[in-house]
Amino acid sequence: MVSDPFDFIIVGAGSAGCALAARLTEGGEFRVLLLEAGGEATHPWMSTPLGVGRMLADPSVLWAFETEPEPEMNDTRLFWPRGKVLGGSSSINGMLYVRGDPVLYDKWRDTDCPGWGYEDLLPLFKRIEDRKGGDPDWRGVGGPIKVTDVAHKDAITEAFFHGCQSIGIPATHDYNTKTYEGVSYLQLSVENGKRCSAERAYLKPARHRENLEVQTQALVTRVVFERGRAVGVEWRTKDGGLEVSTARKEVILCGGALCSPLILERSGIGDAAVLDAHDIDRTLHLPGVGANLQDHLNVRITYETDRAITLNDALNNPVRGAMMALKYALTRRGLMATSTVTVHALMKSDAGLSSPDLKLQVAHVTGKDRFSMAKGLGIDPWPGFSLNAFQLQPASRGSIHIRSADPADDPVIKAQYLTDPDDQKTVVKSLRLLRDLAKTPEVSGLIKREVLPGPDVTTDDELLAYARATGQTSWHTVGTCKMGSDAMAVVGSDLKVHGVEGLRIADASVVPFIVSANTNAAAYVVAERCADLLVRAWNAPQDITINERRTG
Repeated sequence: MVSDPFDFIIVGAGSAGCALAARLTEGGEFRVLLLEAGGEATHPWMSTPLGVGRMLADPSVLWAFETEPEPEMNDTRLFWPRGKVLGGSSSINGMLYVRGDPVLYDKWRDTDCPGWGYEDLLPLFKRIEDRKGGDPDWRGVGGPIKVTDVAHKDAITEAFFHGCQSIGIPATHDYNTKTYEGVSYLQLSVENGKRCSAERAYLKPARHRENLEVQTQALVTRVVFERGRAVGVEWRTKDGGLEVSTARKEVILCGGALCSPLILERSGIGDAAVLDAHDIDRTLHLPGVGANLQDHLNVRITYETDRAITLNDALNNPVRGAMMALKYALTRRGLMATSTVTVHALMKSDAGLSSPDLKLQVAHVTGKDRFSMAKGLGIDPWPGFSLNAFQLQPASRGSIHIRSADPADDPVIKAQYLTDPDDQKTVVKSLRLLRDLAKTPEVSGLIKREVLPGPDVTTDDELLAYARATGQTSWHTVGTCKMGSDAMAVVGSDLKVHGVEGLRIADASVVPFIVSANTNAAAYVVAERCADLLVRAWNAPQDITINERRTG
C-alpha cells in the first residue's frame, strides 16, 4: 500500500527526529510524516529522573543491543541499550545537559564543514533551551528543553566539588558557555523534578497539528529510490504488513548513530563488501557508512562510606526508600530527582593540552555494574559511592553493520574500546586521578574503604586489566555517518548524503568526532540546523529563526 505523499518523511522519533518534526511543522507549510519503530512514551518510570534504572531493565522501551565480543575487554559482549520509544534515548537517558567544548565544534567546522563552528551554532543552542538566570549572551530562555540545576546536593556532592579544586581543577559556574573546563554542579534536562525529553518538549506540543502525522510501531525497512533520488520509505507495520510512504521533497534519517547506518545499508548504500555479503542490491558504494564508531568508555572506583545517604541505603532499607520517595513527591528534590550523578569535572590531564580530555563524576550508588543494578541485582549492601571517569576524545574507532537484510536482526557492533595504545594509557591515568581525588581531605573523610579495584591493584598493568574487566558504555556513540568531504564521509555540511538526491541525515551519526562529554544536546543542535537548512532550501515563507529573538 502506498500512502498519500508527504513533503518530508522523518525516520526515527528520537531526540533529533522529534525536534525536527516540531520545527518543520511550526508554520503549516509542510506536511510531515514521523515514523518511530517503538511505542508511545508511557512507561510509568519515564518522567522520574531516577527511573532510568527501571527502564534499563525493561526491553519494551529498548533496543537491547549488545556488542560483539570485545577483544580488548576480555572478549566480553557489552550491553548497549538505546531508547525504542517516542523521544528515543532522551526518554531513558541520564538527562545531563552538556553542549560540549567550543574548541571541538570549531575543529568540526575546520574539517571542511562550514556552518558547524560554535559561533555558528550558538543561536541554535539558545533556541533549544529554557535556562532561567543564565548569561543572555550565551544562554537561551523560552525554548522547549528546560535546563535546570541538579536538585540534590549532599556531603558526597560537595566533597567531590571541593576535592576537585584541591587537585587543581578550577570551578566553573556554567560549563554551557565559553568556559567548558572545570568542576561544576550538573545541569539536567529536567522541569519541576520531571524528565524533559524530546517527546515531552518538542513532540507533544506539536502532535495536534494537522500537518504532522506520527506513526509508532513502524519499523523502516529501507529508503525507496527512483533514478538516484529518495522518494519515500518502506516500513513494516505493527501487524507485519508493509507500507510505502512517499515524500515530495526529502527523506531525513534520524535513527541515531546506531540505527541510521543500518537503514542506509538495507537501502543499498554502504560499503560494497557489506552489501554484497548480504545480497543487497547496490544503490551506492559509500564505504564510510557504519565506520568511525566512537563512544566513551566509563570506568569507576567504588568506595564504602560511613554516610547513609547513598542510593544503596534507599534501595536496601524500606524506611529510607520511603523517605526518599516522600521527599521527591513533596519537593521534587533529592536523589529521585537525579540519575544518581550530581556533579562533574571536565579537566586536562596535561597542562599542555588545548582542551579538556577527561571527565570525572560521582555516582551515589555502587554494585556489580550499572546494568545488574538496573535489574535490581548487585546493589552493594553497604553505603557506597563511585568515582567515575572517561576519556573525552578517544582515538579507538569501531563499527556497526547489518547482520542480515532483515531489519528485525540485531546489528554487528564492534566498539573496539582500548584498541588504541594512547587510550590504554589514558584510562590508566584516569583511574590514578580518581585515586588522587579520593585522597583529598574533602573526599577521604567520607571513605571507609576502597572496594573496587581495591588497594592492592596498583601497577599500570593491573589498572588496565581492571578497566578491561569492568569498563562500560556511556551511551555516547557518534560518527557512523560522519560529515565531511573525504573518502569516508557520508554526508556533507548540508547533511545531504553524498551521491544521492533527496536524502539527509540529522542525528548524532553525522558528528565526525565526539564534541561533548554528553551527546544529547549535540543531537538537538544537529536537528535544529537541519530544520533551518530545509526551510531555506525549499523557500518556505515561514521564518524559523524567529525563535532566536524569542529565546534571547
